[in-house]
Amino acid sequence: MKKTLKKFYSFYQTDSQSRECASAFLSHSSISNVNDFDFETQIKEHYDRVSLKFHLVKLTIESDGISVTDDLSGVEQLWMDWIPNQFAWPMFSEKLKSLIVDSLLPHQKTHWIKCEVTHKEECRFYYIPVYEFVDDVLDLEKTEFVDDTDLILDPVFKQDVIDKLDFFYIPFKYGFERDLYVSDKVKYMLLKNGISGVSFD
Repeated sequence: MKKTLKKFYSFYQTDSQSRECASAFLSHSSISNVNDFDFETQIKEHYDRVSLKFHLVKLTIESDGISVTDDLSGVEQLWMDWIPNQFAWPMFSEKLKSLIVDSLLPHQKTHWIKCEVTHKEECRFYYIPVYEFVDDVLDLEKTEFVDDTDLILDPVFKQDVIDKLDFFYIPFKYGFERDLYVSDKVKYMLLKNGISGVSFD
């Protein structure tokens, strides 16, 4: 009998379909020089001792750009499981973090940066993953890159490798990984648990 291959989906933070949405903006970081090019890399490298605090703001799409305000009236959902933020970092709720952890194999060691997000008197914690493992998932001969760079245009994966996994990512040396992939099993689990703020392709 022919083995049924797993299906995989890219897994990412949903772009808001509303004119208004809540987003986490950085209030404090123990890493200085927030505007430096390597700020994100510094955060990732110092994951075990960095302190990050955010507050919620409302982003409104205007005809001439996006306005930012602390008045969140009219926003339908404040606390997404994958919360939007000014850096487009993967910031997961405790619930989403736990479900991802449950999908990892023993060798897929992951550290988590705990972030504080506040709105008025309410404070919730979110988590940014820092992966200690790298699975050899890319077929480098078939993957399409931007000419003379290591930037990927169209990834092609090794089926025999990813078939053994339920979660994997494409490494990103300049900061936090955003190209995340989950199996159909994990996709179903996330949907069943009502995880908000995520999409699949």
